[in-house]
Amino acid sequence: MLQERLDNDKSTPKSDLILVIALLFLIIFARYILVLLRSLPYGGMWQLLILAGLIYAAYMVYKKRLIGYRYTLTYEEPAADDLDAFGERRSNPYPLGSFLVERMVADKGKVYEAVSADEYIALLAPGEAAQALPADKKIKTLYLTIMPRATAHTLLFQRENTVYKLLFSPSAKFADTFQTMLKDLRS
Repeated sequence: MLQERLDNDKSTPKSDLILVIALLFLIIFARYILVLLRSLPYGGMWQLLILAGLIYAAYMVYKKRLIGYRYTLTYEEPAADDLDAFGERRSNPYPLGSFLVERMVADKGKVYEAVSADEYIALLAPGEAAQALPADKKIKTLYLTIMPRATAHTLLFQRENTVYKLLFSPSAKFADTFQTMLKDLRS
């Protein structure tokens, strides 16, 4: 089993402290800012625009700073001598060939998507054209990364009559292991 976590690496304690102080000042002086905006022409409109901007900023802080993803690939059985904390032999929680994406908020994760081995179509590197997409099927896109879409890998898989494009950002080792596992599954 191979597992890795994708978090915001740009976050530092200093930048987090500055962000918290800025939010506190904004909360403390919100009333004065609203009174100042009310005295301007079209003051109510300015207040609505500022409120919409604050809601958008809070959403972006949540999305960019607090959300992360954990990718898990079960590509081989654990070794016989690999024991857990209770002395029992470890086992994969999902069948071999499964790919899981968990959405992480702080240290709590929730399985967002689980793809089994028989659902895979292809794994495309960033920038590859999606030539493997069937034209007659409905396609849904799942964006499960905090990185830019241009740098994301694309996993194509099919459930029932729907083809899914799952965009995620694995490391080079993870992507190579995934490609090797897909070749082994097809042979």
